Amino acid sequence: MKLEISSNWRVRIAALLTTALLTSGGLLAIARQPLPAVTLTTANGAAVVSSGVVQPGRWLLVLVGPDCRTCERVLATVRAERDPSLAEHMVILVGGPAASVTPLSSRFPDLARATWLADPDRRMAAALHLPGTPVILGLSGPETEWSITGVPRTVNDVLSAMRSWIAPTPQKK
Repeated sequence: MKLEISSNWRVRIAALLTTALLTSGGLLAIARQPLPAVTLTTANGAAVVSSGVVQPGRWLLVLVGPDCRTCERVLATVRAERDPSLAEHMVILVGGPAASVTPLSSRFPDLARATWLADPDRRMAAALHLPGTPVILGLSGPETEWSITGVPRTVNDVLSAMRSWIAPTPQKK
């Protein structure tokens, strides 16, 4: 059996690896797997099953802590971009009580189009075997594809990886 990777995917993989080398955290190997089934909560405490937040196509799941300066730096990176399409493809998961979502989200009004949820028991991070926060996961539908942990050295490194992931894939003719 021969595995072939299209040139488009080779470019994307090279970009992700380059980004990983340029970040202080780096690319974390994560098994391609369905998003774990966990119960999350909205800012007002309503339960949401993780399968209910899955977006069609490529999207980003950003795991942050409620009192994590490093996490806020990552969120500020996206905020600095002021690219609404990026936020529209993001689910920001705060590892803490539902009451921690509103104070954090209110500090990032540029990310209002993102879906903000809480993971009070941090079950998502545990199910994905993630070491801590911040973590940016690239997903395709319900499948995890890649992740970046830690804080970027430069804003452009992470933004480039995030933008290239959600960018439309060119159609073959």
